Amino acid sequence: MKAIRLEKRQSWVNIKKAVLSLQDKRHEPFGTPKVEANAKSCLRRIFRETELTPETLESLLDQNGH
Repeated sequence: MKAIRLEKRQSWVNIKKAVLSLQDKRHEPFGTPKVEANAKSCLRRIFRETELTPETLESLLDQNGH
């Protein structure tokens, strides 16, 4: 997951926002629509390659202070 995040140049903050957004939960707004699209694209790749669920990833991010 960390390698994907670094490759896609996404911050943990934007990944967390994308996780919340894809679960229809409240989150801070993204800076721009392009940032939002890139964060969600990165997140979908993380889901595909790690087989984590949105809930599990959200929990991991919370545990690590993101």
